[in-house]
Amino acid sequence: MALRIEYLTDIDERVAAEEWLAWCRHYVAMRDPLGGEIRMPTVKPPGYSELQEFRKRRGLSAGFW
Repeated sequence: MALRIEYLTDIDERVAAEEWLAWCRHYVAMRDPLGGEIRMPTVKPPGYSELQEFRKRRGLSAGFW
């Protein structure tokens, strides 16, 4: 895109394209997942009702377990 902007002859079109490119670069910098701290996410342990739902979906809620 930067190379294409160099060849634009219309001043208004060139200014708009340069603003768009600047916005794109800023957006990419803000969304970069490696720009911040790399660490494992914190996950809370499942509660009783969540365990019951899991067991029910797996067929482990029968009386013989």
